[in-house]
Amino acid sequence: MKNRVLYYAGLMILLAAFTAACTAGKKQYDTGMQLSQAGKYEDAIAYIEEAIAKEPNNKEYKQSLAEIKAILVKQYVDAGTRDLGYADSRTMSNINRAKASLGKAQKVDAASPVVKAFADKVSGAESSLVGEVEKLYAQAKTFKADEEWVKAYFNFQQIQARFPNYEDSYQLMSQTAQQGSDAYFAEAKALFEKDDYK
Repeated sequence: MKNRVLYYAGLMILLAAFTAACTAGKKQYDTGMQLSQAGKYEDAIAYIEEAIAKEPNNKEYKQSLAEIKAILVKQYVDAGTRDLGYADSRTMSNINRAKASLGKAQKVDAASPVVKAFADKVSGAESSLVGEVEKLYAQAKTFKADEEWVKAYFNFQQIQARFPNYEDSYQLMSQTAQQGSDAYFAEAKALFEKDDYK
């Protein structure tokens, strides 16, 4: 009889330990799921990761974590895509905002194919913008050297609008404005002195 009591007591202890082990992360998981339903995905991820740390073999927890991460990544990538805007009106400011969204998405799940594809898109957009700005810069310097002040100034303005303070474009734009004003003033003065109003 005594052995039977010890046997059942041992069985109860084992059952209690097994039950406790199986529900060790349940509270964190439930909290995480409630936060997810409320749209607080970052907090939800933290709680579900705690649950997985307590129950590393729980497939339900891992599946929920993957789904919540995918939702959050999509939100960040969508926001970054909106920030990029259209190629013909893209600015460095747009790209920097998209990079910030990309950084958040990478923090959630850097291995995600969606995140990797967006990283390539942001990198391509930045390379494209820099190429366009380099072309405008070269043209503007040529126009300035040829004393085509209006064209040079216009290009420098476009550079400032799309990529503020690129190289020395701001200083060159100021110089162009001053040199162009001086040149047009001298030309007007010479025409006035000749009494030639054509």
